[in-house]
Amino acid sequence: NTKVTGGVNVTATFTPNIYAKTFGVSAGVAAVGASFADIDLVSTVTASVAGTITAANLTVTGRQLVPGGDYSAEARTVGSAGGLIGVDATDSDARTTSNVSSFVAGGSTLNITGTTAIGAVNNTSQYADANSNTGGLIAAGISTSYAGSNTTTEAYLGSNVKVTGGSLSVTATGTDRNFAETTSGSYGLAGVSSASAETRTTSTTTARVDNRTQSGRIIDLTGNFRLAAEHTALPNSKVRSEAGGLFGGAGAEADNTITSTVQANIGNNVNVYAKNLTVEAINHVNKPMLDGGNIRGEAGGLIAGGGADSVTTISLTTLATIGDGAWLEVEGDPASPGNFIVRTLNDIVASEKAVLFAAGGLSGLFGDASITANNDLSRIQIGNADLKSVGAINLSARGQGNVVVLVDAEAYGAGTLITGTAEGVLRPTNEIDIGTGARIVAKGDLLLAAGT
Repeated sequence: NTKVTGGVNVTATFTPNIYAKTFGVSAGVAAVGASFADIDLVSTVTASVAGTITAANLTVTGRQLVPGGDYSAEARTVGSAGGLIGVDATDSDARTTSNVSSFVAGGSTLNITGTTAIGAVNNTSQYADANSNTGGLIAAGISTSYAGSNTTTEAYLGSNVKVTGGSLSVTATGTDRNFAETTSGSYGLAGVSSASAETRTTSTTTARVDNRTQSGRIIDLTGNFRLAAEHTALPNSKVRSEAGGLFGGAGAEADNTITSTVQANIGNNVNVYAKNLTVEAINHVNKPMLDGGNIRGEAGGLIAGGGADSVTTISLTTLATIGDGAWLEVEGDPASPGNFIVRTLNDIVASEKAVLFAAGGLSGLFGDASITANNDLSRIQIGNADLKSVGAINLSARGQGNVVVLVDAEAYGAGTLITGTAEGVLRPTNEIDIGTGARIVAKGDLLLAAGT
């Protein structure tokens, strides 16, 4: 048992900063070079309290942070080869797996006159850069880069936690930035260049109040209750591929995959009384347009060809759930009521651009760019529960965004061929599902909104 007149603050923080770089040069009649940089960062951060705590304020925070102006993991490779035959390969990988949790252990009792804040913050930033240049009668350059994150973030009250006092917030937030950059250049009588960059952003972000199985274990507040989970994915990739010679060929590929699940869950039989009540789950994807495009491929020679494929795949699952037997109530003055808000939001802002150029006696180009979100789910699920307010109740399952996909191809020569496709596909599902036996009573307006 802990009893203090002031505040209780429990904080766990981890700020990683890992850097790897390799540099290779090869020269000779037959020059072959390879450079590799690989980072695999794994971390666990936990902050928690248990038992009976009586205090003015309580803060429990688990955090993984990104160093200011830097990266969690940064991998770089630079390689060059020159000779009668020049071949060079570079590969850079930066991966982070992080788990952050903040919680109040099951069965605990909190008597907090002021504010109780349970927060988990999980921020990562990965950067991978691979650069390869070759020259020779026959020249080939191959470069690949990969930046990825797999994060789990949770903030919660365990089963049968009793809270009395002022305000309570349980929040889980995360931001994952992944950037992969690749440059490959080959110049010779026959020059072939291949470059690829890939990012993968996988995350699960959860704020929850676990099931109540014992009577009297309620959350009774004189102020605000807020349960919120929010994640932001910031992926992007940049590829530059150049080839020149009597025969010149350039190939470029960029892939970005985002899979994010965000949940705000009220468990079965949980009782909450407050002056303002918010339950929200929010999912963001922000992939801005890059100067010069995501992919730029250039090929020149008597016979020149270039190909590019730039693909972004998005999967979002965003849920606000209220379990069976739960009772959520906004109390107070009907003449000046507080807010009762349950909402989910998917926010997608993404751009993709491929730029290709080929010049030669015979030249050909193909380019494809796409952004696809076949799973774009924003849902409120209310079980056999009671929702009451002295004012309005607002239930909102929404989506929003802006998607731009461009392909720019130019070919010059006696004979030219250009093919390209640009595709943007979003398939949103916005739902409010109110289960059998649920009761929603608002003395003000009852607002239900679903759509994108």
